[in-house]
Amino acid sequence: MKLNPFYQVFFLWTVAIRLVSEGKVLTLNDGNFEHLTQATTGATTGHHFVKFYAPWCGHCKKLEPVWKSLDEKLAQHNDLGVVLGDFDATKTKELPKLFGVRGYPTLVMFSQGKMIKYTGNRDLTSLLKFCMGGFQDESKYPPQPVPKPKDIVWQQFEMLYKDLEELWKLRKAALGVVFSLGLIIGIFIGASCCAPSGRKIKIS
Repeated sequence: MKLNPFYQVFFLWTVAIRLVSEGKVLTLNDGNFEHLTQATTGATTGHHFVKFYAPWCGHCKKLEPVWKSLDEKLAQHNDLGVVLGDFDATKTKELPKLFGVRGYPTLVMFSQGKMIKYTGNRDLTSLLKFCMGGFQDESKYPPQPVPKPKDIVWQQFEMLYKDLEELWKLRKAALGVVFSLGLIIGIFIGASCCAPSGRKIKIS
């Protein structure tokens, strides 16, 4: 049976509305992060709440069903313009380091060229409250400018400098150990050479 074109359009429209209302967590990586979020430029009018996680992390696994429920709740409030995103931080280190990710999960809201780290409880009520405007409370969640891509080079330079500094400290420590060992061995050899042989001289 062939449907009337009007009903076909109506059917497709209702399906599209249904998909949008159900929400969808974005899968983010180094290649698509800026394209989908416009985080560094702040060009988008929406907000992106991103979870930086590790697949083996127990806290991340515990958060997963809560994160899914949060997505479903946000789908009922399209006017908020908040979209959730997942970023597997074990597949790449560049962007997580750029955004100061040091543990898992790390939750960051990207909004209008700024980033706001979530530090509250990870229950559904608290997360939903944060998404529904709580992230705009600068006294509780102070925003920071999103680092620009060019800052990655400077950050890598800083990391290299710190690594060289650590190597120099280890070198100094190693030299200290070698010097101490040399001194101990020298004292031992000197003491051995200067000590009496212990043989008695027989006088005839």
